[in-house]
Formats: sequence, C-alpha cells, structure tokens
Amino acid sequence: MADRDIGTLIRKRRQALGLRQHELAARVGVDRSAVSNWERGHHFPLRYQGRIEEVLGISLDEEPGLPDLVAAHASDERVMEIWRLETIPPDTRLAMISVMLGREAIPRRRESR
Repeated sequence: MADRDIGTLIRKRRQALGLRQHELAARVGVDRSAVSNWERGHHFPLRYQGRIEEVLGISLDEEPGLPDLVAAHASDERVMEIWRLETIPPDTRLAMISVMLGREAIPRRRESR
C-alpha cells in the first residue's frame, strides 16, 4: 500500500476513534509531527506499522488485489519499495521482487500459435 493510502487510512481511523494527532502519537511513541507527516502521505516507516495497527485496530497490509508474493512479504521494506514503483508495470515489479527474494522468475504465459 502506498504511503499516501496508508496516511488516509490512518487519518480516517484516528478520526473515527475520536483521537487527536497528539493522542495517537503518544500511544504509538512518536511526535505529533510524525503522525501529521504520515497522514499527509509522507514516508511511513514500517517499524511503526505493528503499533499503529494495534492502537487503531486495523490492518495496513490489506489491499485488494495485492499479489500473494507481495502480501506475504509486506513487512519487507525492500519488497514494498519495489511494489510502490508505479511507473513500472505490475508484472515487471512482481518479477523484480521474485528475483530479489531468490525465487524463480514468474513463468511467462504461453503464446498461442
């Protein structure tokens, strides 16, 4: 999930729970400015993901259509950085991730003759 999408999800859930940014920040153990940055779509460090999910009662990994390989390694920042490269086609990103993880490249589709 892109940082901007995570930020929107965090903001909406925080507001639904009636929490202010500084209250969420205190529960997570960061400054209010960090929460503000996340909610505006600025870099979201994955090291805070578990705590945010716990405090807000949500999952930040759930994204419809996220390929199984990416979802299985969503906690790996390298995988997510590659997946967020939206200028590269999804099949190519998935192949890059597969190679990075040391797996065989995704089988190519058979061409019909």
